[in-house]
Amino acid sequence: MKIDYAHAHHNLCRTIGALLTLALLGCSSTPSVPPTHAEAANNNVQQLLDKAHASAIDARAPYLFDAAALALQTKQTQTAEQILREIDTLKLTTLQRARSKLFIARLALQQNKPEQALNALQDRQLLQLLDQLTATEQTDVSSLRAQALYATGKYFASAQERVFVEPLLSDAQLQSNHDEIRRALTNLSAAELQRYRDKTNNEPMRGWLDLAIAAKENRGNIQMTTTTATNQTLPADVIAFNGVAAEQPKQIALLLPLSGKLAGFGEAVRDGFFAAWYEAQRQGEQLSDVRVYDSDSAGIVQLYQQAVDEGANVVIGPLEKLQVAQFYTQTLPVPLLALNRADNAQAPPTNLYQFSLAPEDETAQLAELIAKDNRRNVLVIASEDEAHSRETQAFQQRWQSLGGNIAGTALYRDQQSLSTAIRGALNIPRSEARGKEIENILNRNIEFTPHRRRDIDSVFMLAKPAQARSIKPLLNFYYAGDLAVYSTSRIYNGYGGGALDRDLEKVRFTEMPWVLQQSSLKQQILTAQPNAKIYLRLYAMGIDSFNLYPRLHQLEALNGKRVAGQTGTLALDAQHIVQRELLLAEMRNGAAVPYGNPMNNTDDNSRRDENNSARESAGVWQEQIQN
Repeated sequence: MKIDYAHAHHNLCRTIGALLTLALLGCSSTPSVPPTHAEAANNNVQQLLDKAHASAIDARAPYLFDAAALALQTKQTQTAEQILREIDTLKLTTLQRARSKLFIARLALQQNKPEQALNALQDRQLLQLLDQLTATEQTDVSSLRAQALYATGKYFASAQERVFVEPLLSDAQLQSNHDEIRRALTNLSAAELQRYRDKTNNEPMRGWLDLAIAAKENRGNIQMTTTTATNQTLPADVIAFNGVAAEQPKQIALLLPLSGKLAGFGEAVRDGFFAAWYEAQRQGEQLSDVRVYDSDSAGIVQLYQQAVDEGANVVIGPLEKLQVAQFYTQTLPVPLLALNRADNAQAPPTNLYQFSLAPEDETAQLAELIAKDNRRNVLVIASEDEAHSRETQAFQQRWQSLGGNIAGTALYRDQQSLSTAIRGALNIPRSEARGKEIENILNRNIEFTPHRRRDIDSVFMLAKPAQARSIKPLLNFYYAGDLAVYSTSRIYNGYGGGALDRDLEKVRFTEMPWVLQQSSLKQQILTAQPNAKIYLRLYAMGIDSFNLYPRLHQLEALNGKRVAGQTGTLALDAQHIVQRELLLAEMRNGAAVPYGNPMNNTDDNSRRDENNSARESAGVWQEQIQN
């Protein structure tokens, strides 16, 4: 079965330029304080420490500073911490004391303690002596401050800091700094960007905000973006991206299930794709022809070949994992953006790209987010059926690779056994037994409050909304209400459960930007399709497939770059698999809001409006597609 959607075709690769133009992100780099002795680069940390300890006390500081710099550069965090403690005991000059704050800030960032880093960088002595530091040290102050501000959710302030320091940077440092400015501004909504744009008088900052606003509002039209942002020269990687965008597929084919048990999923992806298509058309872009094929009606490889024979230059789909796997033995004449990921360890064929909403990706990322919150000992709560699921295994593997410890597990069969499982995992029966033992020794009743085990600092629960709404109150009941609780997007249906979601208060979970943030496109979909909230996360996948397909080769060519999408921040790895970086959300007063958003900080007060409306988005993850 084939359904034709004829549209004007012209320069399709421009359909998403703005989204990618500003959202191309580079990897953050940690600035380094150069050692005060040239020999430091050729000596290991222990040799420098030996030299320090062989010197008189008043001559040790330079060697210890070099040792600390080398330890931090090589990520020897514990060693660096010990060295800085020793430095703190020395009688330092005023300038040395100021310089030590840079090391303290860098160490704090490596330990995921951005607030502590900011405190060190705001030291009065350091700021008073700033002009006496070397040029490299001065730029390090701003670079470290920008990193710490970003890590605490102060995205605009982070971008401001990087714009401020730009005149001091070398040509080699500018590209990375541009990447980080764009990365910070990508986290802000169009409304936030406009508010900051209206307030700032700094011309370079206004230029960056113009670029960010154009990228948010013009969705893919590079020419419109560059025309709008007249105050800012486009960075080199964006210009390169624009150059590659001359490649133009004349026709796209969508291979999606439009009949059978997965029809609802396929229709949601299709409608999301065309919602983005019509939005781009409304912005004045000239687009290519699109043809939609029912992947439930024929062999998937034959359907791909039919689409190619009928003129497709790019194919998007299929949606089923087993169908994707069939392409591993094929030669693909045109790029195929599969909307799932095959369970295949071998390298994929040329032109096969895989974009998935795999739940195990969420749990692996959640392990990283929990570790970033400085948690180390986690209690895992899951049903017995999911004890060995992909999601649980992915979490455990990533968590343990980060040095985390699974301190306990609470596995339950059903809702009735949930309380018993949590109670046992927290060692409440043992605590109660001790109370009884004391009563027996004293031979009288005593007032006794059981205590939970104290070697747990966090909880990871793999649960659906109804289960999660029982688990959090049970944790509170069994004296574990102070523990940080984490889960996946599975606990949230996407549009809020009203009073029921109050039982999830302060639970943190991974989520798509599409669900947490408001946009005119999402509102249009919800208005036109009242039932869209059932599959809203799949609408987001359709939108991102529209935004990704013109840029597959560019993302491959510009290795390490990322793009802000509706399903997350997206990057392409060496196996041509799209990696998604999700947001961390938190339930507050029954509504889902971005976690770590400093609502009370002056420069971020304007974010309050967007957060209050976050719960209006919708969608549920359906496991059928993965099986």
